[in-house]
Amino acid sequence: MSRLEGFLKASVGDNLVLLDMDQGVYVGLDAIGARIWDRIETPAVVSDICEELARDYAAEADVIQADVLKFLNQLFDQKMIAAA
Repeated sequence: MSRLEGFLKASVGDNLVLLDMDQGVYVGLDAIGARIWDRIETPAVVSDICEELARDYAAEADVIQADVLKFLNQLFDQKMIAAA
């Protein structure tokens, strides 16, 4: 996965707000979503992202994978990321 260009971003504490100027849409990301967004600045493998999160958070690997895939699918549907 990799991010598409054209988004303005602003940090609000641990959260991140993204603004798509072309579509006039903004998206708020919590701390974990912001971390994933930063991680996919360059193309990344989903399993690597999941492994990194599993090391840092007390959750089961299958739960992390399901949540990460759901989040990435939402970003993909909103045309914010592309499959690398």
